[in-house]
Amino acid sequence: MFWHAVKACGKFFVQEYGESLTGIYVSDDLGNFKLLISNTEIDPFSRHFHYIAFDEERRVLIAVLGDGNVVRVAISSDCGSSWRPLYRGPWQFVPVLVEEGRWVFGFDSGIARGGVAIYDVDEGG
Repeated sequence: MFWHAVKACGKFFVQEYGESLTGIYVSDDLGNFKLLISNTEIDPFSRHFHYIAFDEERRVLIAVLGDGNVVRVAISSDCGSSWRPLYRGPWQFVPVLVEEGRWVFGFDSGIARGGVAIYDVDEGG
C-alpha cells in the first residue's frame, strides 16, 4: 500500500509500505506510477520504506527504511534517479520534518519510546 507521498521536481513520489519488496514510485499525474527503486536495492536487509520527504531548498528526496536493516536513511539529489545512504546505525525513524537547515527524524516507536534525531544539512551531521 502507498503510505506517504510528496510533490517534488514537478512530480509526485510515493513510498510503499508492507512486506518486502516495497518501492518508491513516481507519477506525473497520480494515475500512472513507475517504480524508481525498491527497498532492497538500498539495503538488502530492509523490510520496507517508512517515509519519504523532500527538501525543496536543496532539492533532495529523503527516504527512511526500516526493520532489520543497517541503512536507515537514504537520499537522492537527482529527483530519484540515484540514491545513496545517509545514515547507517541503530536508530530507526518514521516521520521526517524538513525545516530550514535541518532534517528532523522522529524515532520509530517500536524501537524507542520517543525522541528525535536532528541532521544539520549544512554541516553534514
